[in-house]
Amino acid sequence: MLKKLNLLILGFLFLVFTFSHSLVFAHEAEAMKVDHVATSFEKLKEKITLFLKFDKKNKVDYYEYLAEKRLAEIAYAVESNNIDLVEPTASRYSTYIGILTSFVDKNKVTDKKDDLVKMFEKHDRVLTDLQKKFKFESGWWLAIQHDINNTRIFSDKIKSL
Repeated sequence: MLKKLNLLILGFLFLVFTFSHSLVFAHEAEAMKVDHVATSFEKLKEKITLFLKFDKKNKVDYYEYLAEKRLAEIAYAVESNNIDLVEPTASRYSTYIGILTSFVDKNKVTDKKDDLVKMFEKHDRVLTDLQKKFKFESGWWLAIQHDINNTRIFSDKIKSL
């Protein structure tokens, strides 16, 4: 019974890993677009895919892809006028860029430094444009301001490596 379960899990992981290679990573895409916020199943798939990335640079690439995806989710929430999603997607974005920065710092993946600084600069511009759609100092404006502040803090952290 245990062997069957292990084979089933390995088969599942193999399928997830196989399909994860079809993803377009952040450095290959101009601007990612999404038509929904990631579901629990999609987030689980992302975690499994991340777990299966053994090379540090590949892991950073995937974290970068996820940061782009989280930014696209904020844009989707704002542009589709689904304002109930703005705060949770903004919070999730901050979490992902923090994890990305911590991983790069801890593992000294400095060859990605310039790419990440450029990504943070682009994200800062996108977030600033999205923020303009809300009343100054409203809850949604503040949630996006928090993300803008974090992109700047994490960009400075990456620059200092």
